[in-house]
Amino acid sequence: MNTPLKTQRIEWLAKTAEGYTGAGFNPEGRMAARGSHRRPLAIAARCGQCIGSTDPNAGERIADCPMVVCPLYPHRSHQHGKYRDNLAALKATLPPAPPGVVLSPMERARLNPESRAMAVRAYCYDCMGGQPVGRTNTNGNVRKMVGDCSVTRCALWDVRPWQNAGDEEENGESEENADGQECEDEI
Repeated sequence: MNTPLKTQRIEWLAKTAEGYTGAGFNPEGRMAARGSHRRPLAIAARCGQCIGSTDPNAGERIADCPMVVCPLYPHRSHQHGKYRDNLAALKATLPPAPPGVVLSPMERARLNPESRAMAVRAYCYDCMGGQPVGRTNTNGNVRKMVGDCSVTRCALWDVRPWQNAGDEEENGESEENADGQECEDEI
């Protein structure tokens, strides 16, 4: 059954796919044409949305992106074959995670730069106003807000976390167990 948001998403993807010629930098069009819900393509499309995918120099601008605090930064496209080298260099500079400390999704993504799932989770958590551990989330339940996100034109909408948060609570599953399982699968 398609919800109104899912219907909006399908209509937007169809409209985006119509304009896709298969040439040039257009990850949104490629994602829409393929009907792909894979994280790497969704991240490339989100970076394109951020930079402006109609810009003829978008690929260069993404490769030279100065937003190192963005959780998607390690996974941005157009790194010209240096993706693994850049991840290794970034990981070598990271301190080990403190034992026994609860971390926010942003902190977990920063300490695990190779995980695209954690990067998307952190991006969505931050987008909805999530706070670091120890601060009160004045926006309410951020996980529920991410799962109920209504911004269907965001390239990450299909791969966002916590889409079934209400279902998990009804089934008696804890969010921590669902998070942990997804993280183990992705690493």
